[in-house]
Amino acid sequence: MAKRQATEVVNRKLQDIIENSNSFGGKIMVFGGDFRQVLSVVPRATRTEMVDARVGNSEELTESECLIRIPDEMLIQYKDLVEGEKELIKTIFPSLHGKAHLIEYIKERAILASKNETVDKLNEKLIDQFPGDSVTYYSFDSTTDDTQTNYPEEFLNSLVPNGLPPHKLVLKKNCLIMLLRNLDPSQGECNGTRLVCREFKKNVILAEIAAGQFSGNLVPLPRIPLCPAENEGYPFHLKR
Repeated sequence: MAKRQATEVVNRKLQDIIENSNSFGGKIMVFGGDFRQVLSVVPRATRTEMVDARVGNSEELTESECLIRIPDEMLIQYKDLVEGEKELIKTIFPSLHGKAHLIEYIKERAILASKNETVDKLNEKLIDQFPGDSVTYYSFDSTTDDTQTNYPEEFLNSLVPNGLPPHKLVLKKNCLIMLLRNLDPSQGECNGTRLVCREFKKNVILAEIAAGQFSGNLVPLPRIPLCPAENEGYPFHLKR
């Protein structure tokens, strides 16, 4: 999730120190995380700042005014926003109704977006198209350090801080979810682990790990308190 400029600085610094023009001065570099899945995060960035943090090694095809051209094979035909989202979902998840129960089909597909609000909107559309009955979970939100100001519960419910699930979580059996915290790393229950929902209880979700060493293991996911990062800028500590 680091900016590309940070990696470039390390590359140039090692080349200078070792006096070797190979990448990273010829040293072996190990990067953690899935760079194909998680984009770099620039809090409250402009569109230009987000693109600059993620793209650029002077090899991309460009159009006029140095605009980067996305290859045609990566594009879908765009008519308007509504039709574009439908076509995107149809392209990434073809035959969803007939294959939604297949874990191999579900785990090999993902739609990436640059903003959480876009992710939430696409998730809502996908859940609507998913076969089966939906189950809705609501969070209980409160402040832990504010004794003078009573924030309305509706206001706390409307907040969508990074790294926290929404107040209203709508799921269906066989849909894909992702852990946001390290619950039990020794058993594969880590931040970023992808799971498939199998059963819903009042306060517990029973899910199956979709990939990796612990693929197939059933994991109970209970309600747990979560707090956003301190740099979210709220004048209080939110607990969801």
